[in-house]
Amino acid sequence: MHEAERGLFELQQGRFLYVTTPDGHAPEAAVLLATVEGLRRQTLEQLRGLGRRSIRLIVTRHRAEAMGLSNGGRPCDMSLALNGETSPEQILRLSSSAGKHAVDMLDLREASTAEIGGLTLVRLGRLLPAVVSVPVDLTMAPEFRALQESDAVLSVTTAQIDAMAANGRVELTHVSEGSSPLVEAEDAQFMF
Repeated sequence: MHEAERGLFELQQGRFLYVTTPDGHAPEAAVLLATVEGLRRQTLEQLRGLGRRSIRLIVTRHRAEAMGLSNGGRPCDMSLALNGETSPEQILRLSSSAGKHAVDMLDLREASTAEIGGLTLVRLGRLLPAVVSVPVDLTMAPEFRALQESDAVLSVTTAQIDAMAANGRVELTHVSEGSSPLVEAEDAQFMF
């Protein structure tokens, strides 16, 4: 669980994170990802350089529905390919836009387990629930392997993320309360 907490800190600092699944041989089983909220041009270029395929925008099912994206009517977290010239500002606008998008023009698919792990972390950190990711195959990306071996990139598994999410208790402590009449509710009370 500590690795997931450290991974969340890395994401909050605008750095990328390597997320893997227990089944390392499945498609998209390992991704390098960063938050949309803290995405900088330099981070985006590093992602492009380390991955061998296009960068993808991963959004929650609620965000996908607001964007007019669907996967055959089945609600799920969605992943869509971005073109190579998309800037961090354009990605942020796209991830927070509403309305219909030309779905037939997008490479749209259900988010992978590793990508969903990244979304889970950003939700736990109360960040914008959208990440950018690129699949990374260690055998195909020697530059990335060197970064990982030097501890410049933190790795976390989806099992560690799930353990952190399961331990997310919220505790409330009553401090005080007071009357606060409102126009619509004269007997309103606020509790702190």
